[in-house]
Amino acid sequence: MKIMEVLTNNFGRLSKRVGALNRLLNSKDLPAVGWKLKSEHSWRNGAFGRVVAGEIAERAIQTREYSSSRSFVLPNSSLGLIIHVIPYASASDAESSVPTSTSEFAKNRKFEGQRIREEKISDLMVAGFDTTSVFETQVLIEEDVTRNWHVCGSVGKFVVTVVCSSSDERFNLDDVKEIAELQAKKIRLSEGITNSP
Repeated sequence: MKIMEVLTNNFGRLSKRVGALNRLLNSKDLPAVGWKLKSEHSWRNGAFGRVVAGEIAERAIQTREYSSSRSFVLPNSSLGLIIHVIPYASASDAESSVPTSTSEFAKNRKFEGQRIREEKISDLMVAGFDTTSVFETQVLIEEDVTRNWHVCGSVGKFVVTVVCSSSDERFNLDDVKEIAELQAKKIRLSEGITNSP
């Protein structure tokens, strides 16, 4: 197999990769001033493993659609942010995947330091999400406590995960919720999703 065929099969065509990245918020879209892009990636569903197993994952792979991710930092602060958008075959598949996506992402994420608290938050409503799942982890690094929030939800056939870490008490879950709502709004506008959750 030629090198270009391998690259296309694993990473996909440039237009589809760019389209997947265009679903994501940019640094200028984020609340607060000064967010800097750290990295961005897009990949064909199934190219690097699966978020969930079984028939839902198989249907997502068969769509040949592209997932995307961007990470940001806020210079001179402890704030870090990651946004993932994963397309599924249908809205019902996306909704079914939300609890699994949140718990798997939180479980697999590597933290420095010692986890001192993990909690599922059940009463947070995110405007624009059809289904919502929120998880918080606190990690002790030396003498500082870093809080990590995982806000995950479905928007039509897409699953959005917003992960933020901070040791700054001025930044809290409401700030992460605002970012998640902005991301949900961008997907609804760009994909023409008109149903109201």
